[in-house]
Amino acid sequence: MNSLEPSHLPQAFILVLFAVALSYFYYLRAERDLLGSSIRTMVQLLLMGYVLQFVLKVQSFAFLVLILLLMSIFGSITATVIILCLWKRFISFTGSQRRSMRV
Repeated sequence: MNSLEPSHLPQAFILVLFAVALSYFYYLRAERDLLGSSIRTMVQLLLMGYVLQFVLKVQSFAFLVLILLLMSIFGSITATVIILCLWKRFISFTGSQRRSMRV
């Protein structure tokens, strides 16, 4: 089985550079966004890989339950914040529609 090694990162980044070149060639002005988001994604994926290696090597059942509990709490908080933000946008959107319909 092939494994992904740090030496493979430059090969994968060639596609990003191709997208940056296209953006530059077609005057899309998205080069900074493409590079920044690609680097951020790479760092996040590397960190998640290290976290998963740590979690999968844990032998204590109690510690695994604690990790699962913390992940569930964090996920619930994140989902609640996202839902509240979407709800506020929906209310502000429908409120502006109602005001324009009355006139």
